Amino acid sequence: MTRGSSITQDFKDMIDNPQYSDIEIFCEDGVTLYGSRAVLAARSEVFNGLLFNGMKETFQRQISFPEIKSCAMKIILEFLYTGSIEEVIFDNDNLVETNLAADYFQLPDLQKLIIENLKEAFEEQEVENQNTINNSPELLSVMISKIPFHEIELIEERSVDDQLLNFLADSVARIHFDDISLSKFSIQALKYVLSYTYNFNKPFATPEYLVFRFAALLAAHNIDLETYNLVDTRLPDLDVIEESLEEEIEFNNKCEFNRIRPKIYQFLLPIIKFIDFRRIDGKILSKIIEPLGLIPNSIIIDAYRYYSTNKKNLPATRGMVKLYWDEGECGGHIYVISRGSVATTNHQYYENIKANFDISNNGTYEWDIFIEEIGQLEICVGVHANSKFNYDLFGGCQKNTWLLSSAGMLYSHTGNIIMGFKFGKGDRITLQLNMDKHTLVFSFNGQKLFITELKKKSRYYPIISLNHPARVRLFPHLKYV
Repeated sequence: MTRGSSITQDFKDMIDNPQYSDIEIFCEDGVTLYGSRAVLAARSEVFNGLLFNGMKETFQRQISFPEIKSCAMKIILEFLYTGSIEEVIFDNDNLVETNLAADYFQLPDLQKLIIENLKEAFEEQEVENQNTINNSPELLSVMISKIPFHEIELIEERSVDDQLLNFLADSVARIHFDDISLSKFSIQALKYVLSYTYNFNKPFATPEYLVFRFAALLAAHNIDLETYNLVDTRLPDLDVIEESLEEEIEFNNKCEFNRIRPKIYQFLLPIIKFIDFRRIDGKILSKIIEPLGLIPNSIIIDAYRYYSTNKKNLPATRGMVKLYWDEGECGGHIYVISRGSVATTNHQYYENIKANFDISNNGTYEWDIFIEEIGQLEICVGVHANSKFNYDLFGGCQKNTWLLSSAGMLYSHTGNIIMGFKFGKGDRITLQLNMDKHTLVFSFNGQKLFITELKKKSRYYPIISLNHPARVRLFPHLKYV
């Protein structure tokens, strides 16, 4: 590019260039960078005060920043010279340092750019590979580790509003905890995410029982492998927990678990108050969690008292549940795009796919499905109860399934009903599942259509049945009505 054709490029060429510099910047790690007094002072009040205050820095060629690393100072210089950080890739080494440096130099616009940069990087990563998660758990852990001990409690009490810290906490909350590596997430970071989202209506991906399970496994992981294995055997995943609840549980190594219980308890103690046990099914509390002896009796009693008073638990997941089509639970020709929100297929016959979240607690839940493209045959939307399900067979002919078809038919285990209306491309179907009354309400473009009765005491999954070239969008958040 010719000199003079782009002021941004010309200033970028001046960054850390001794030829155009009149000041040397000494960094914490011993690296020397070069800058222009005029540019730095014009772009930063802090630099202006340091370089033109009449003190020694005004007359010397060197200025020292013993608490700022060169990786962060380079990004500071790029922002001051160009107003952007387009080519910066943030990692564990430079993210926290740059944020602290931006705060020191009073550059709130840079702090906003840091968040925008991370947001774009996370979104690009999701689009390119939906099976991987972003590194926000690790970044948050590093950031928390840099916070002075005396400021930790202020942050947990929400007395400190750090936009980057909160952005990372929001990002972690959107990830199912089963997908987070225990070796890359700290106890303090988990504590902050749970305190930040407690009693706030924020998107959250993990049911509360699995929050407790993850916290216990993380505590055990910080002790040793043997402790981890002992805890893992006592806290089954939700996929198999029904079997555990139906049979008498007899654990081995009771003496060994009793020996390491105090260590686990000490790790869990700072986190327990930010786990809402009112969201965990009473059977799981009494048969799985309470026998562990890791939770204070007062907390367990409060959860039981809430249920006895209200005759129901709170929703199983705090905040707003993030919904997406589950690529691991679908027919062989279905594939998912748009970060899990759109399901489509190249197969001419029916196949099924379910959403990632199962609905089992009391309360009323609502979600929307938008028909982007209709199939050659009908499209069906509805729910499936917790029983065997064949994803390669039309859902409407299977047991424990309630499906509304685009051709105007309601398929259910009690018989099929002709509804007398049709839906198609561009229509929105809203489903409202009432777990207290055991009913499913279908609405069509905002108007209620009908109510159908469901089985009692079941676990339900949102599902669709589709065929080529159908495209069906699942809106991202399950609402608790």
